[in-house]
Amino acid sequence: MKITYILQAFPQISETFIINEILALRDNKPDIHLSIISLKRPKRPAPHESVRSLQVDYLSEINISLVKLAVFILIKSLLRPIAVAKSMWYFARVKRGNFLFYYTIRYWRLLFMLFRLAYIIEKQNSHHLHAHFGNNPAQFAMCAYLITGIPYSFTTHARDIFVYNELLYWKHHYAEFSVTISDYNKKYLEQKLHVESERLHVVPCCINASYFTMKKYERDTDKPFFITAIGRLVEKKGFQFLINVCKRMKTDNLNFKCYIIGNGPLKESYQRLIDTLSVNDEVILCGEKTQEDIRSILHDTDVFVLPCIKAADGDMDGVPVVLKEAMAMGVVCISTMFSGIPELLEGSGILVPPEDEYALYSAVKDVYFMTPEQKNKISLAQRKVIEDKFTLKRQADMLYSLFRKSIDRQRG
Repeated sequence: MKITYILQAFPQISETFIINEILALRDNKPDIHLSIISLKRPKRPAPHESVRSLQVDYLSEINISLVKLAVFILIKSLLRPIAVAKSMWYFARVKRGNFLFYYTIRYWRLLFMLFRLAYIIEKQNSHHLHAHFGNNPAQFAMCAYLITGIPYSFTTHARDIFVYNELLYWKHHYAEFSVTISDYNKKYLEQKLHVESERLHVVPCCINASYFTMKKYERDTDKPFFITAIGRLVEKKGFQFLINVCKRMKTDNLNFKCYIIGNGPLKESYQRLIDTLSVNDEVILCGEKTQEDIRSILHDTDVFVLPCIKAADGDMDGVPVVLKEAMAMGVVCISTMFSGIPELLEGSGILVPPEDEYALYSAVKDVYFMTPEQKNKISLAQRKVIEDKFTLKRQADMLYSLFRKSIDRQRG
């Protein structure tokens, strides 16, 4: 069974969940032969050691004879003229700022990339294509299917549903099946975008729980109370509310430190807010960290806070993988009653309304005054949720079943 993954820019530091998925399939399902085609090289490649064992082909760098490619395009245009025309039409319908884009060199360059992809997957004898994200990668997978007839599927996450969702209905329509990461996303796709529910499946992004050793809370009144938040510095993460909470905590003379790990366009804005509120000694923007560094920081963390909100452009989180990692380490987690997050934290972690600074402050303060025994009780409950529902083995089993059924249907 040969599965070709089509990805935007792999391996990306912010998309370790894709790395985990591919490794889980490779390590748990020996009858799957995986190949990875990335549309381009990542600007911020993941530094994880495990990535080095993966072979990635970058579409623009694969050596192809132009004569052979021209013959391939000609043959496909003769044998599947309507399908080829459709693929070109769907590419032209994707919004990219200005309508004149469709008649520029960039459009034809992307179309050339599409035919390269179609040529490669056919020469590789791929049985099935799987893309991550419902925007560009799913667009390439859908149009490659129209040209070659090789079935495809794709996984949607968050921004590709709530913001960049052009042609998402048709991408689902042509797909053998599609996957999304939460029940919330599934309901949204069915109700807002009218996606067929029969071929839409929920497969959550999972983690390697054994990689994260549980911490144990102990009494230590001398050290500061450590708050950690991890994520891109973008509006939907809601970090401005956490910074304001830290100001309240300083006013109450609480002994604490807050580390915000990540990078992004709002870094300077957040630093100005930290300066304005005079919490420079308490709140530190740490930049990006490796997975190993994050494990070490989480081990010393008293509470993990991710106050997710809906951004002005409609963007919002699905179910942040970093929450699962913190839960696996037994760190008490606080997040918001928003999107798919309650599916993860309800009954084990702490949930507050989004954009409610006082509720967030009260929750953090409650954890501050908890006894180690109270924290350890929450810690054990969160770890159990991860072990029961969010292991990579379970994710690999679910995807393998979908891939196998798809290929068996094709073979009759």
